[in-house]
Amino acid sequence: MHLFVLMVLALGSAESTESPSPTEAGVEIKVVKYADLSKIIAQHVGKVVVVDFWSVACTPCRQKFSHLVEMHRKHASQGLIALSVSLDEDPQRKEVQEAVIAFLRRQKATFTNVLLDEPYEAWRERLDIASPPCVLVFGRNGRWRKFDAEALDGDNGEGEAKLEKLVEEWLRR
Repeated sequence: MHLFVLMVLALGSAESTESPSPTEAGVEIKVVKYADLSKIIAQHVGKVVVVDFWSVACTPCRQKFSHLVEMHRKHASQGLIALSVSLDEDPQRKEVQEAVIAFLRRQKATFTNVLLDEPYEAWRERLDIASPPCVLVFGRNGRWRKFDAEALDGDNGEGEAKLEKLVEEWLRR
């Protein structure tokens, strides 16, 4: 299934629209196409990779984002790779990039952060998600699991606890 997801991500245009982004305190962003996103994930085969698909416009995404930052802080030394993928519309617009980087800086998201330069219909179909938040976890062995908005829903943190438990289990392998 891991290869399937990478292939799905790679179905986008191979042309990158990388944009330089402001940096501050180790927080950077890069605008990418699906092909670039696929390459970023593939670079970390053998590690546990948590990919958080989110949007500044999505309140639950913003509320749950700190969990990704916390997992990265706790588990990076054990082989966890955190990757945030902003699904905000018009990622080439300076205002959008500024809003995304401002949020990421407030969160101290010092891991890899990208803005996906694909239309809503494309990422919705390819990722098989109706809307963010959505988290994909890739294990060292290539297995993966998806936590969509429903799986992450709830104020009691149950979805986040399940995600954390899976990450910790896969890090031990």
